[in-house]
Amino acid sequence: MRVLLSIYFCVLAFSCGTQSKSSYGMISGKVDIGPVCPQEPCNPTPERWKQIYSAYHIILMDTGGKQVRYTIPINADGSFNHKVGKGDYVAMIQPVEGSGFRTEQKHFTIAKNKTTSIQLAYDTGLR
Repeated sequence: MRVLLSIYFCVLAFSCGTQSKSSYGMISGKVDIGPVCPQEPCNPTPERWKQIYSAYHIILMDTGGKQVRYTIPINADGSFNHKVGKGDYVAMIQPVEGSGFRTEQKHFTIAKNKTTSIQLAYDTGLR
């Protein structure tokens, strides 16, 4: 009887672990950061764009905005893609300390095994 109970609890624990692993979705999207030059014309090189976007990241917070759940890097082309636990979030762009003018916030829901796409903008304040 003890052996059967042990097997039962092992199967139960394994099935719970499998279920929690599949309770993720994906977030993907694009970020627009700008302006990046104080005057026109402004034609940053691909290397400069890489530097600009690597200085920022996306933070996903709980809907109350009190706890950071994920920090997501931004690719050199402004895109991002990350595995996230299902639930409700607020996304925003986190700037380099002391920089920036305004960051946009987006509220969204991640569903199990689904990809949610969002777009975010960040005004650097350069004029």
